[in-house]
Amino acid sequence: GSDMDLDKSFTYTLGRLKMQGTFDTQNGTATADADAQAADLTIKLDNVQTEQVKDEYCYTAPSLILFPQDAATIDLTVTVDGQTYTATLSPKDGALQQGNNYTWDVTVKKTGLTVKAEIKDWTEVDGEGVTAEM
Repeated sequence: GSDMDLDKSFTYTLGRLKMQGTFDTQNGTATADADAQAADLTIKLDNVQTEQVKDEYCYTAPSLILFPQDAATIDLTVTVDGQTYTATLSPKDGALQQGNNYTWDVTVKKTGLTVKAEIKDWTEVDGEGVTAEM
């Protein structure tokens, strides 16, 4: 949420993450490359469509899929209308663990930024069988 109009554009950056790795399609295991250098991931969002709820503008950013990795903290930087706000995200047990869905609710206000965290297991869905024909 925010007390600012986010309909223009804004950016957010997640700092110090390993962005290179592999995914094994046979067993569904994702692994960050051990020798990968941590880097910043910046997402720029243009023409954001927000919903006004009471006195706040609300927006849900698209999900990101990241490699499991040790991450005692993740730097978060949000820039709105040229104003930069920072916070530190702290994953449970100091790592982004495979099989977890991490959700951080971030509230940006003119006076600062607040963060609430929620960690859930991925919901498994048993799909029906499909037959492919040529």
